[in-house]
Amino acid sequence: GTAQFDPSGYDDVVQKLGLDTDAFNACLTSQTYQKRVEADAANALAAGATGAPYTVVLIKGQSPITVSGAFSYDQMKQIVDAALQKAGVE
Repeated sequence: GTAQFDPSGYDDVVQKLGLDTDAFNACLTSQTYQKRVEADAANALAAGATGAPYTVVLIKGQSPITVSGAFSYDQMKQIVDAALQKAGVE
């Protein structure tokens, strides 16, 4: 099955982020960004994403590099540095 965050936990996360809970809930209820989220999800699936996070590293003149899953800053830096080196960019 697909693991999803339980919406009953939204208020706690919103408060921890220091956001206005009422404004967040109004946005969620009105589905302000629903079409944008669906379009982004469809775009990700079309690009080959199989989960989140899914990152595409684009460097001019090089094939896209896809990174599926969560990586630390140091791991992502190594991936980007290797791609830049391959492209001859310092």
